[in-house]
Amino acid sequence: MRLCIVVDNLNQKAGWGRLALKLEENLLKRGIRVGFVTQSDPGIKNNVLVVPLRNFSWKSPFEFFATILRIRKFANDYDMVLCFDANPYGFIVAVALFGKKTRFVLYAIGSYSLFTTSSKLRNLLIYFAYARANKVLVVSDFVKKQIEKSGLYLKRAVVQPVGVDQNFFYPTENHPTNINGNYIISVGALKYRKGFHLSLDAFSLVASEFPHLNYLIVGHSENDSYAQALNMQIKKLHLEDRVKIVSNISDDELRSLYTFAEFFLLTPITEQNAIEGFGMVYLEAASCGITAIGTLETGAQEAIINGKTGLLTDPNKESVASAIRLLMNDTNYRMILSQKAKERSAIFEWGSVTDQLIKSLAS
Repeated sequence: MRLCIVVDNLNQKAGWGRLALKLEENLLKRGIRVGFVTQSDPGIKNNVLVVPLRNFSWKSPFEFFATILRIRKFANDYDMVLCFDANPYGFIVAVALFGKKTRFVLYAIGSYSLFTTSSKLRNLLIYFAYARANKVLVVSDFVKKQIEKSGLYLKRAVVQPVGVDQNFFYPTENHPTNINGNYIISVGALKYRKGFHLSLDAFSLVASEFPHLNYLIVGHSENDSYAQALNMQIKKLHLEDRVKIVSNISDDELRSLYTFAEFFLLTPITEQNAIEGFGMVYLEAASCGITAIGTLETGAQEAIINGKTGLLTDPNKESVASAIRLLMNDTNYRMILSQKAKERSAIFEWGSVTDQLIKSLAS
């Protein structure tokens, strides 16, 4: 099999990029040739076509059709094209492959798999992408339900979760540098749907009860206005000495930060046009031996079994604060959840997840 992956970027520290590169790594181990179409030039690979994939102007159609033709030609070397999400990449790939024998697989991961409330034309293009796909994969049952809720019934969609590299993410004895005292940790791009503002509000409710507990947020900024809002919120809550936002963390350092945290905290928010589909970070944290708090009606409920491997709460500050109190006040319960989370993370090990993907693609 020769597989081409269409993805926004190949940035190791971004969700899509990390997912695409881990898929490539594990597919190559199984003798599957992998290429990429992306709009972000990684500068490190030969099997990559870099083209514009979004923000086309209808007033200047040349760039759009040039992209279509380049993808069409690039796809000649592959048996199948796996496209991350429908909006807008799915439509572009569907047009590029029109009339070709190359199979088109759409992988619905999150917000960009949904119909939008802002444009009927864009919804028609998204529908066209789903209709043209030979197969639709969804990262979780939650995403499938959200797509159907937004207006499209996916009769034959196959759930294909993401994975975790347990050969790398495991409890380490190397203590993280520049970190003192007890802390809880969040990891993810600084986006509103990740719910960092909710976590901050919840932490502010319990901060006085646990005066030696700090809150570490690891995340790169994809939205400067949201990052600025978080910093303003931290100041407004008088948590400057208790909350730290850091970026450009190596994976080795991230593994250490996971291992020595009290627990993992990420509280996504589901909106009409924005969802968190799964969350690899929950699995990474679990593999490093810590439990997690997530929110209901989000992809977190696919990664966490409530009350068994972690806690799922309503998406409000009082509920999240109660979950923090529970884990901080009951060390034994926290350790039980952490152990169960680590055991369950094994079913998402990249090897088995990749084998499941190959089976789905071949059927």
